[in-house]
Formats: sequence, C-alpha cells, structure tokens
Amino acid sequence: MKEQLMNFIKEQHLFKKPTTLLLGVSGGPDSMALLHLFHILATDYPIQLKVITVDHQLRGEASREDSLYVWRFCQSLGIDCACISVDVTSYKEKYGLGTQVACRDLRYQAFKEEMAKQAADYLVLGHHADDQIETMLMQFSKVATPEAMLGMPARRPFASGEIIRPLLGVTKDEIEAYVEREGIGYRMDPTNLESDYTRNEFRHHIIPILKKHNPNLHNTVQYLSKSLQNDEQFLQTEAKKMFETVVILDEKESVARFSVELFKSYSIPLQRRVFHLILNYLYNNQEVYVTYVHETDFFALFEAEKSNVSIDLPGQLQMLKVYDEIMFRFQSDDATTDKAYMPLLLNVPGEVTLKDGSTLISSWESSLTGREIDTYCIPVDQVSLPLYVRTPQDGERMTWRGLQGTKKLSRIFIDEKIPKYLRKDWPVVVDSRDRVVWLVGLKKSVYATDLTNTTCIYIHHKKIV
Repeated sequence: MKEQLMNFIKEQHLFKKPTTLLLGVSGGPDSMALLHLFHILATDYPIQLKVITVDHQLRGEASREDSLYVWRFCQSLGIDCACISVDVTSYKEKYGLGTQVACRDLRYQAFKEEMAKQAADYLVLGHHADDQIETMLMQFSKVATPEAMLGMPARRPFASGEIIRPLLGVTKDEIEAYVEREGIGYRMDPTNLESDYTRNEFRHHIIPILKKHNPNLHNTVQYLSKSLQNDEQFLQTEAKKMFETVVILDEKESVARFSVELFKSYSIPLQRRVFHLILNYLYNNQEVYVTYVHETDFFALFEAEKSNVSIDLPGQLQMLKVYDEIMFRFQSDDATTDKAYMPLLLNVPGEVTLKDGSTLISSWESSLTGREIDTYCIPVDQVSLPLYVRTPQDGERMTWRGLQGTKKLSRIFIDEKIPKYLRKDWPVVVDSRDRVVWLVGLKKSVYATDLTNTTCIYIHHKKIV
C-alpha cells in the first residue's frame, strides 16, 4: 500500500518537499492508516508531521477517548498532536444547521487555525476511493449540474495552503487489510454503522449494489472525477476570460450587468459558468442555495418579450432584463425605498441631495446658458417660485418646445429606455403650481415663448463620480 500511496502522490503532484504536513486524524481505520503511512514516509523524505484530532463532543466520554487514543499513538511515534474540542450542539442551534454540517464547519475551522499555528503548508485528510464514490453519488442525487459530479479533488486551496487527499486511489477494503496486517489499532465510531445519515445510507445500501455490478467501481469513479475536474478547470479559465470581457461591475452598488447580444455570442457552457461567477462575486463567495431552477430562469430571461422583467434570487438578489441588458442587483432592506420621497424645497441659490447621493445645485444667471443634458437654465418668468424636487406621480404629464400637447412621464421613460426599477425614484423638478419643469436629464419644459426677462435660474445635476 505504501507503493500505491507514493504512486498517487507523484501522479497528482500532491506536495513539494521539504514541507510541513498537518494530518487530520479521527482515530478511525482510514486516518490511522494515513498517520502510519506518513510516519514511514517521513523517515525517507524531508517532511515534518503535525497531527490534529477534533472531538465533536457528541458521544460523551467515548469521543473524548477517541482523541486521547490518537494523542497517545502520536506520542509513541514522537509526533506533536493537537487535541481540539468543539461545541457542535451549541453551534448547530445558534445557526440552525444539521449535525453533519455543523461538525464539518467547526472541524474545518479548527484545521484552519492549527495550520496557521503550525505554519503547515498542507492539510492531509484520509478520504479514500469509497468516500469519493459516496460523495459523487450523493451530489448526483440532489444537484442537477455537471459540477456536482466533480467529486473531491486530490488537492485544492485551503487556508494558507492546500488540502491534499493521498488515499483517494485506495479502497476501504485495502485500508482495513493494511491496518490489520500492520497491527494498527483504531477506534470505531458506532454511528458509522447506522443508516440515519444520508452518507451511511449510500455506504451500506446503495454502493454495495453498484459494486456487485462493477467490482472496479472505485477506479471508474476516480477516472471520471479526474476527467471532469480537468475539463472543468479549462472551462472555468475560459469563463473567467468571458466574465472579464462581458460583465460590467459596479462595485459600489454591488451591481453586475451585461449585453444580452454579447453574452449570447459565447457558448452555453461558458454562459452557465459566467452566471455562477456573477453570483459568486455578488454573494461574495458565501454559500447560497441556488438551484438549477434559478439557472433555468436566468436563461428564460433572454427570451422574455417584455422590456422590463425581474426574477428574485435568494438573499434579496434580483435578476432583471432591462431592454437589451441583463442586470443583477440587491433589493434594499429599507422599508422607505419603495415610497416616493416628499417634495424637497430647492432654494435659489441652494441645493438638495437626492436618494442616489447626487445633488441638484441652483443659482441665478443673467442670461440663458446650460445647454448640456445635466444642466437647465430656466427663464424666471416662466415658472412660479419656489421650486421643488420630488419623484414622478401616477399619470403625470409634461410638455416641451416643439411638442403638440403633453406626454406622460411613464411614456417618456419607455421611449428613453429607462429601467423600470429606476423610474420611481427619478428626480422631477416642479414649480409651486406643481407643473413639471424638468424631468432631470431627460426633458426640459418651456411654458412661454415671449421672453420679457432674461434673468434665469440655473440648475446643475451633479452626479457622484
């Protein structure tokens, strides 16, 4: 088995020498075989071994004895061992987690802290070929994506270094035969014999049936996992290139958007992965339960006939189709967000701050100026002072030079292709008679053509840089 281990380490390029390895050891046959094997390797290679064992405190004195057994074994080999206890019960109650998830969270947190303490380059875990089969089948049973079938990688980044799994090329039967042959003692967790947990159900009922039909199942699955991981690595590299080319990010507002036409010019496998890269960016790599249904909704947005369509995602994230763009943005927790703000008095001179942080600044001018889209110079005899700034009202209309009659603000928004989510907070300047003077940045009203006074009110919309 030592030869199998060495071949797998070389094939997968698991670690560079010299190095410090932190071994996660539970006391079971798998991790005890791992410890024994690496103790032998350390006599021939420049590697320094450290061990961590974690007591989840779920079986009282029995689990404490597991940790003590590992500690004593390490002492007999002259290897430093850290015995860490974690309070799974309190943690799962605090965060509403299942036992298995809570155990994993706390165990890996302990691993991370011990890696830093020991300045270890690698965390070595005892997952074997049968664990790989269980993991891939469990994922396949609940997640409908190719990525779900990747299985556990032989190496992956973790904390300040990497996790490596050198026993993935070895079966559980081979490990049990090894510890028996070498006379290595171990501790057996009785819950591993139960079928209460999903993994144990796969382990004791489903996998034996599959192995009956394919005794070489572990090699088949490992080859599949490796092939899929290599393919996925290539696709992810290409997807990141697409992400950088196609997606426009607003880091301040936590918004991502892209052109539908440009996005669809790439292959669907890359589109799928960029969708998840966008979610990873906006969710800040936090684990959020996004299903294939959400992915299906994402692609359905491309074909939506309406110009403004939105779909809710977990964590108050929205996907929106805004004309020829797709946008991702978070909804605000602020209960006042969906309400129009009260009219704000715009003194002359003076300024008001709008919801988006931009400002409207007013002053007096002696002649007509300000032809830019973000400025407006209003002859004072055409408005009734004072001026106010507010949000659009239902059915509100306005007019401007050259227009016969009036037009609804809602129609102007549509004509100007203003996203629906922006319209309710769009700033509107009105006079004391509540007539629309300026739909800021879009349309400027004119109520008279006989200019008898050229004194003007100059308004500038100053945006946030």
